[in-house]
Amino acid sequence: IEVKSSTRVKDEHIPDLAYQKWVMEQCGYPVSRCSVIHADKNGVWPDVSSIFNCVDVTDQVADARPVVEENIENMLALTTPGCTTPDARAHFSKRCHNCNFKKTVCWKDIDAFTIYDVIHATKIPALEENDILYLRDIPDDFGLNARDRRNVTRINAESTDIDSQGITEILETLEYPIYFLDFESVSVAVPLFDGNHPWEKLPFQYSLHIMNPDGSVEHVEYLHEEASDPSESVAERLAQDIGEEGSIVVYHAGMEKGVLEYLRDRFPNHGAALQGMIDRLWDLELIFIKHYRHWKFGSKSSLKVVLPTLIPQLSYEDLEIQEG
Repeated sequence: IEVKSSTRVKDEHIPDLAYQKWVMEQCGYPVSRCSVIHADKNGVWPDVSSIFNCVDVTDQVADARPVVEENIENMLALTTPGCTTPDARAHFSKRCHNCNFKKTVCWKDIDAFTIYDVIHATKIPALEENDILYLRDIPDDFGLNARDRRNVTRINAESTDIDSQGITEILETLEYPIYFLDFESVSVAVPLFDGNHPWEKLPFQYSLHIMNPDGSVEHVEYLHEEASDPSESVAERLAQDIGEEGSIVVYHAGMEKGVLEYLRDRFPNHGAALQGMIDRLWDLELIFIKHYRHWKFGSKSSLKVVLPTLIPQLSYEDLEIQEG
């Protein structure tokens, strides 16, 4: 039984189990059944049995066994100190994204944007067949969609596309007072408090800057410091700190909207105020998706890409706390 924190059986769980089954059988332990236990988002703590779901994957694991045996020799070779693969080019793939060795081994000499950074997945196989890795090597007549072609052209020219009129029109929709809101939340597979579900997103902190019509700015914040469910306290403080009028500026609205919807549904007594906040969300990221495209953004628009590009001294690389 392989225990996973995910909420479903994923494709990569099967070869993982197949390899472990192979190892156990080499040690003389016959394995008759293979299962994945994963988190069930419908479960409610403290009913422990409800937060897990067990899925039999014995047949899928059996089908994967031949692939495991084929790869054993290659895997053993890679454990040898100083070993290098005979064809590093074969390792370039979109699947390398989360690989621990990407920057230090196969990709360490990559010095520019690649097809895996920008190009739509459906077009990548054809580019791979032509041994094209860098964007600069994509032929002008290769059939890219309009968005990808614009990105490739911008990156190769190291240029910036700015739609001043579009930016102005969006900024003119802002209404005072302007609230700049940012949440911090935690979600875990095994719930922290009674009544919670696996992977339920619990907001425990927020920062709120309030800009008044005269340009003055004030800052308020909330941090839950008790060993209890922070959700209702956050909802109550938000209702106090955010008025009924004014735009609420966020970056990548999905996060803040999801938290506000969660609080609205869970605490109906604050429902009207929270719904009003949802209706007034103003997403700053839209400017950098549609109207301001710097070549260093690549195809992305996240704050971790945009901020250090425009204001290098505010790079995330210098933070003492990394990865959240």
